[in-house]
Amino acid sequence: MQRLPPYAPGIQRIRALAIAVFLGGTGCGSALSGLASRGDYPALAPKLGARQAAGDLGDREARVLAHAVLRYEVGAARKEAVSALASCAAGAEEELETIAAGDDDAAADAAMLLLELDAYVVGKAREHLQDTRDGFRAVAARTLESDGAGADRRKAFVDPAGRVRLAAFRAAIEAADPEDYLALSEAVLKEPLPLARTTALRALVRGRHTPEATVALLRDLVKRAQKAEIPLAEDAYTAFAQSPFYEAGGRELLERGFANEVTPPTIAGAIAVLRLGRDALQAPATALLTRALRDGSEREQRFVYAAAPRPFAGELFAAAKVHAVSTDRPLAVLALGVLADSGTTAERADALDRLIAYAKPLPEAPRDPVARAARGDLARRKVMAVQQWLEGDLHGDTAAKFAALSGLVSLDRSARAAPLLADGERSVRLATACALVREH
Repeated sequence: MQRLPPYAPGIQRIRALAIAVFLGGTGCGSALSGLASRGDYPALAPKLGARQAAGDLGDREARVLAHAVLRYEVGAARKEAVSALASCAAGAEEELETIAAGDDDAAADAAMLLLELDAYVVGKAREHLQDTRDGFRAVAARTLESDGAGADRRKAFVDPAGRVRLAAFRAAIEAADPEDYLALSEAVLKEPLPLARTTALRALVRGRHTPEATVALLRDLVKRAQKAEIPLAEDAYTAFAQSPFYEAGGRELLERGFANEVTPPTIAGAIAVLRLGRDALQAPATALLTRALRDGSEREQRFVYAAAPRPFAGELFAAAKVHAVSTDRPLAVLALGVLADSGTTAERADALDRLIAYAKPLPEAPRDPVARAARGDLARRKVMAVQQWLEGDLHGDTAAKFAALSGLVSLDRSARAAPLLADGERSVRLATACALVREH
């Protein structure tokens, strides 16, 4: 992780100046931005709607408006704003800097996001190693990546605050220090915070130290994993497929797992085997995924459709074809998404046509989540026919608005979602502003 020199945050002011110059030269844009900057959304909404209907609201002006909304929301709801900015941090450094200048939890969260962007001074962050505030101590722990920081990093592994431990484990992923092995092994077994525990496991695997002992540790973990520990077991099975753990006993554990019942962890292992090209286990991995599609739970079927490498072939392809004509409409749409990437040219075209049929809005079911899912799939494929349907969803319920925003971003038509910048719900406004600044 490269680190920003102390003077570099000031570079962000250049963007603010550029925006000011743009606004100064566009009276209409300046008026809209003024409303957004004041949070006068009732006045902004009809003007944005009219501009969208006229088709003359471009990407650049939409981005300027998005920054204006973010600046207002940063002042009105710091904590909610910084949570939203996590998904678009690279495009919202100026807003994050404003929040990070404070001394509350939101400031610490913003500083963490800037640190991940290499846009926060490490020396300043390290000053908080002994801070009594958990958030700022976590920012300091996240910087402990270098070899010389090992002792402080391992001390942070057992900090009373979960967010500090999580930050230290994330630092350990980057450090890949063999001296962390014993402390990480202990954390994998005993860390009470699920996300921190999973991160500790990933740090352990990333280090690739003492593979035989790591495989034995993960084997025992998988054996006694409870329902709440399924994500941890999934990571363990994924690690078994990776070198050097595959050669140190992981292969045998995968074979054994594939021969037993279908579970999310064994599915994760099978997917890793196929992605990594482990030819010796390709047949049993494919067989397990096929069993998951045919007989697995809804969660397991969704897992396979979402994560298994495409195109599907053989038994997997046949199982997807069965689902594509199922009366279970959500499952059929998932299957058609796979078939659109698999089989012959004619088979792919047929799957795409059937997806379009599912995507068409029906007057009697305007909130149909299956149609929304189909529209989202088609938008990711740049099928422009769905744009008008997505724009219709901008006037739907909250779920429809979020789906429409995502679809328009996928179509590279994010400016068409600009009316949501004036939505009555803060979460919708923030998500829209974030999407607009992230896309440019």
